[in-house]
Amino acid sequence: MAGTTSPLGFPYPTDTDLVSQGDEAIQSLAEAVDDALVGVTSTAITPGTGVTIGGQGARVTRFGKLCLFRANLAVGGSGLAAGGNICAVPAGFRPTETTYATGINFTTGAFIGIGVEPTAGNVTVLVAVAAGTNFVGSLVYVIP
Repeated sequence: MAGTTSPLGFPYPTDTDLVSQGDEAIQSLAEAVDDALVGVTSTAITPGTGVTIGGQGARVTRFGKLCLFRANLAVGGSGLAAGGNICAVPAGFRPTETTYATGINFTTGAFIGIGVEPTAGNVTVLVAVAAGTNFVGSLVYVIP
């Protein structure tokens, strides 16, 4: 097994691997996939200042090396400026680099860009969001 995928590191045979060792190559791949997906853990997210959790909740779930962030949130107070903090993803659920996705603004039907940063796990909006806005966002990313 000379090759591995990025970022999850799944092994694959290369042109120098013998066909007679194909069973070993398939077993190595199956075990790597299994290792990447075991150990599902999930935790609730605490919203940032001026943000409340909507009816569908806010959670981050870890499936081995993959994380799914999903949140249904309402913005109150005076709204959020671009870069405003929605919530923070706890340690153990943070990406290795800032990761972006799009949420849907239920109030206006517009898209809202969100990003998760690795150091403090802050989830921020990329554009200003008015008070009274309800939105849902989800994001899948790889963790170390």
